[in-house]
Amino acid sequence: MAKTTCSKWASAAFDMQGVQNQRGQAARGVIAEMRDFISKNATTDTLKPGSWTHRISEMTERGELDPELAPFAIRDYINPSLDTTISAIGHLMYHASFQPDIWEKNQQSACIGEQRRPRGSAYRDAHPIL
Repeated sequence: MAKTTCSKWASAAFDMQGVQNQRGQAARGVIAEMRDFISKNATTDTLKPGSWTHRISEMTERGELDPELAPFAIRDYINPSLDTTISAIGHLMYHASFQPDIWEKNQQSACIGEQRRPRGSAYRDAHPIL
């Protein structure tokens, strides 16, 4: 799934919550696309093992969650995570714009990105993703 797809879904989730003007109406089709993607592609064999969404799929397979509710549970996980990610990145960019020297220092020291993330299983277990 491309980053642009996630961004499109996030934007649509916000637009659906607002006034149902042209943007709000257009968001309906994008949300339908997200729902369709989840219902067809979010299965135990396609989701990251150990992730919350994978656990939802396993619960469905074990009969602990009604299969009709699984797509709703997955969407209820995805939409807020898009929201918080966008908010965090927005705040980072806003504050970095007032302190370009700190931004530059972070870029040079590789503090931002994969280079500084712990690689152990404890980190992956604590931060499962779709």
